[in-house]
Amino acid sequence: MSGSDPSQLLVDRAALLRQLDSEPKDTEELQTAVGLSSSTINRAVCKLEKTGYVEQVDDHYQTTLTGRLALKSYEQFTTTMDTINKSTDLLGALGSDAQIAPAVLADAEVLRTTRDSARVPIDRSAALLSEADQVRTVLSTISTPHLNLYYEQVVDGTSVSIIVSPSLIEQLVTEYYDPLTEVISTGQIELRQATEETSFGLTIVESASHTAVELRVYGSEGLRGVIINDSHKAITWANTYFENEWNDALSMQTLG
Repeated sequence: MSGSDPSQLLVDRAALLRQLDSEPKDTEELQTAVGLSSSTINRAVCKLEKTGYVEQVDDHYQTTLTGRLALKSYEQFTTTMDTINKSTDLLGALGSDAQIAPAVLADAEVLRTTRDSARVPIDRSAALLSEADQVRTVLSTISTPHLNLYYEQVVDGTSVSIIVSPSLIEQLVTEYYDPLTEVISTGQIELRQATEETSFGLTIVESASHTAVELRVYGSEGLRGVIINDSHKAITWANTYFENEWNDALSMQTLG
């Protein structure tokens, strides 16, 4: 890219734009804040002004609406890419056609199952569920620890909706028939069978004060890690994904 390209200018001068977005500054204050020479500051401000990212008010400079929106978009991109790069091992375990939106990764909490922290992801899931009023989840793998958590939530009065991948139905009914029959009889849980397999598990946890999304990645040895996000965009994506899956799924009123 050339130096006059607005996108490249944004990348090169994001630190300077952040300073001007926080409060107006003159060139001397900018020089002190970002540690660049006076000539570099002057050239940068001139380019930013010509591009429409900053404007001069008296002897100070400040971001324009264009500059503020450009900076916000850039920062959202960098936070998303940061999480994606840190989650390559987890994302690599999913198929390339996994329907995951970038919003789920933006500034997300990523926890892995390791030899030294085998219970960290499941303990985080338990903490997330502890105050839940409603839980909606898609099961891609039979995970006894997570099923136990959902069982406890139903016993405590939480409303739980579960979509089960087709390949898991026989295992679920065979290995968990008694506890499933018990919780279904409470009227607090509703099961549906998905029409297609999914490569990741998804849970939406809702309470009066907080909503969060948990995405689970499994491997041959069990849970590999979880990605948790409570941003509005992540929740919106998760709600849409779950509703689409739920509407397409087959009702399971009884266990055959």
